[in-house]
Amino acid sequence: MKAPRHNEQHQELWGRESLPEMTRVFRSCLGYASCPGWSVMREAVLGHFGGFHDLKTVELGCGEGKVSLLFALLGARTTLVDYSEKQLRHARYVAEKFHMNPEFRLGNVLELPERASDRYHLSMSFGTAEHFFGEDRQAIFEAHAGVLRPGGLTFLWVPNRWAFLFHAGVWTRQKLGRETCHVDEVPFSRKELAERAARAGLSDVRIVGASSLRDDFSHFIVDLPRWLGLPDRRSTFDRPETARAELLSAMERNVSRPGFLADRLSYPLLMIGKRRA
Repeated sequence: MKAPRHNEQHQELWGRESLPEMTRVFRSCLGYASCPGWSVMREAVLGHFGGFHDLKTVELGCGEGKVSLLFALLGARTTLVDYSEKQLRHARYVAEKFHMNPEFRLGNVLELPERASDRYHLSMSFGTAEHFFGEDRQAIFEAHAGVLRPGGLTFLWVPNRWAFLFHAGVWTRQKLGRETCHVDEVPFSRKELAERAARAGLSDVRIVGASSLRDDFSHFIVDLPRWLGLPDRRSTFDRPETARAELLSAMERNVSRPGFLADRLSYPLLMIGKRRA
């Protein structure tokens, strides 16, 4: 299969040249660990596999590998794949700062080697599938399914076509002449997710809203504490041991679920599917 044309044209746009700022990364990890999407994923893993220990996972198009970091903290054996050397360099840096040791693989997720097939208990991506178009848009679902062992799970985290706060924020930024996303993306509807998952051979498909509308408002409209000039009391990255303990505590405490409106209108959609045995 040929490489995705869009990614070839825009590879230089992915990620910053400088290494990640760790307080930003840590806060983003805490955001994942505290949102309804994480609670749903954790419940799915516990119900399907009984736990995270020794679970073989792969993140396709890993970026900084933040969600794989959460899995690794709970005992999973994580592999991070990206075709951008810059992104993998950032992921290595983040893992080292947290004293974690995942596997790293440089490669096109649509051209994975044969040895990657039928290998993992769980495949996942976060903010990746929406950047594929044409035939490649279906192929990314098939890549997630193809690396799974029979009966394995996949998690795809993608933007929601009907996320009104996100679209309102983008429209406002455009009107004000401010920068929006510098890499093209096309959000998903629930119908498209379900159809592509079925075509990829996935069953027991479940699709949920993964964040709260309050968080969407803060991310895409205005961060009220910052707008009001209030002191920033959020956690900062100091010592790896402290950061790891805070992430573990956040994951353990999180029993949140999306409300009725958030389930349909929040920015991220989480799709869970199982490879047929």
